[in-house]
Amino acid sequence: MRIAASSLTLTLLLCAACSHNNIPGTQIRDAPENRAVLDVVAAYKAAMEARDSDALLALAAPNYFDRGDPIRTATTGPRDYGTLRRDLPEDFKDVKSVHLDITVKDDKVDGDKANVDF
Repeated sequence: MRIAASSLTLTLLLCAACSHNNIPGTQIRDAPENRAVLDVVAAYKAAMEARDSDALLALAAPNYFDRGDPIRTATTGPRDYGTLRRDLPEDFKDVKSVHLDITVKDDKVDGDKANVDF
């Protein structure tokens, strides 16, 4: 019985050593830079659901640029930070409610840039 208990303990320790800590509810490694990325995603979700243009602008980089949807260029042309600041309040004007379900699958952090697969 003593050998079986020792084997079980050794097996559990080896499994724990081979695993890495993930952020709960994700397959993303628990590291400060990954938590920071998830904090930004959570802030984006909260700002969208609150229809808070100022909070969304605070999350956008000053060099923000979106080419828009090439299929719908008549209604959604390119946007830079200035047009985003001008258009966001108008975009939310007739919106009564927003609910986002965002499941982050992966993120890649490279210095001050991150890509999020959600």
